[in-house]
Formats: sequence, C-alpha cells, structure tokens
Amino acid sequence: MATQINIKGIYFLSSSQEVSIVGTVQQGNFSYPSEIITDHSGLNLVMNHLQQLNPEMDVVGLLESLHNGATQYYEMSTKSLKNTQIETAFLSSAKPYRELRA
Repeated sequence: MATQINIKGIYFLSSSQEVSIVGTVQQGNFSYPSEIITDHSGLNLVMNHLQQLNPEMDVVGLLESLHNGATQYYEMSTKSLKNTQIETAFLSSAKPYRELRA
C-alpha cells in the first residue's frame, strides 16, 4: 500500500526555499502526525494536485499572507477542502523531501 499524507496545513516564508506540509501520514495500518519539508516545486505539485481533487474550490485562494517587516509568511489551512489526501510518492518528482515525525 502506498504511503499517503492527509494534509492539514502548508506553511512557508517568502525568503526561504523550504515549504512545510503538515498532516497525518498513513502507511499501511500505521498513522502518525508528521511534517514534510519540500521546496517550491513540491509546493506547486501539491497545490495543483489539491486543485484537481477539489475542482469546486479555489485552492490558491486559501493561501493567507502575513507581513512581518521585509518577510512575508504564508499559511494555508485545508479545513474547507473535502479531499486532502495525496501519496507522498507524488512529491518524489520534486527535489527529495524530508519527513519529520511529531
């Protein structure tokens, strides 16, 4: 069975290449909270995939921007999306990602 993540939120800074994808990973019978660190290519893949899974929503419109001086912080909650589960292998076409278990 493929490893999947149920995405709860996406977070990143405008000044950083790292994007944090927070959610619950399901691997076979195991399920655990986790954070996946990827880059902006991975972010684009995830956003496009979420848009395909939720055609009735404007997924990019869910991104919120917070200003902190010269840096912008972006966050997105997926609470309003019906389908947020994607395979982690989907991210392998971007740069290698890191997974942090909570």
